Amino acid sequence: KKVMNQYTEEEKLLLLKEYVESGKGPTVFAREKGVPYQTLYGWQSAYGFPDIKNITEMVKSKNIPDDVQSLQSELARLRKEKDAEIKRLQKELNEEKLKNLANETMINLAERRFHIQVRKKSGAK
Repeated sequence: KKVMNQYTEEEKLLLLKEYVESGKGPTVFAREKGVPYQTLYGWQSAYGFPDIKNITEMVKSKNIPDDVQSLQSELARLRKEKDAEIKRLQKELNEEKLKNLANETMINLAERRFHIQVRKKSGAK
């Protein structure tokens, strides 16, 4: 279960649209979707207790796809973007690890070969 502010505006609007179109009572709908009733009520209040026409207009005005195929293709696109970002960050992390290893190696060599104290001794002020 998510808390109210963990839902994106798109998720809120789509769930509200689904709720309004379902004709179900708020407690039944909220239970079926795993959304706390108070959260659903809060969204309704925030969006002015929309009817089918209003919620459909809100969804369209935000360019939120409302058919399953469009949502799936949008999800696939977002996953691809996230995967690319994860790869980029992993590469960056590996480069930083390599730089750190190189720095540690240089410090170790300087201390051993040239007797240059680079690191502070424990307890030094």
